[in-house]
Amino acid sequence: MKKKNWAIILTIILLTLLTACSTEENESNSIEANKSENTTEITESDKSATVKTNEQPDTMNEPKDAEIIKIYKEQFPALRFIGKPCTGDIGHHWEEWFENDWFEPLNALGKVDVIGDGAVGFMVDKPEFVYWIGMFVPAGSEVPDGYDYMDFKESDVGMCRIKGTDENFYQDWKWIQAIRNEGMGNFKEGMYYFQYYDSQRYNEEDEYGNVILDFGIYLE
Repeated sequence: MKKKNWAIILTIILLTLLTACSTEENESNSIEANKSENTTEITESDKSATVKTNEQPDTMNEPKDAEIIKIYKEQFPALRFIGKPCTGDIGHHWEEWFENDWFEPLNALGKVDVIGDGAVGFMVDKPEFVYWIGMFVPAGSEVPDGYDYMDFKESDVGMCRIKGTDENFYQDWKWIQAIRNEGMGNFKEGMYYFQYYDSQRYNEEDEYGNVILDFGIYLE
């Protein structure tokens, strides 16, 4: 997995959440303002002609919405997640992982075939939200000093692949609803879900700079 500017990514997430609440109020004000600005009356000589410019903003350089390209159910074997729980600035923690090569001891433990050997951002919602950084490794793997772990039994996992960029992957969590709409079953109590950064899909950009990020959630 190539090193990303996680501070920027997490800033995008936070700014999205902070601005969401004020969007509706600002839209109503801006619509009225745009109506007057975008209406131009011609001259007295042509009283019947009124031109509404209705100019559209230039969106050519704006990031497009991330696109869901695949939704499926995968059976995960019993496995162990090894990593470190994070507090505070999550972006800073990702930087620490790369700077200190904390993924290296985990790579040496082998991979879980069904998911691969990419980095994982793992989230648990209850009893309180905790964000982890780490990797999936075979069940029973030895835990290196300084790391913690979670064990998972064989289980079905709802998976969703999304094509986009770091600027739009995290703008919403529509993938969770998309998996729910597929009727795959109930989510595991406590909500255990993750972002999986596949070493190939996440690192190979298409001609538009898009990559593929995998999301997953454990099912009952």
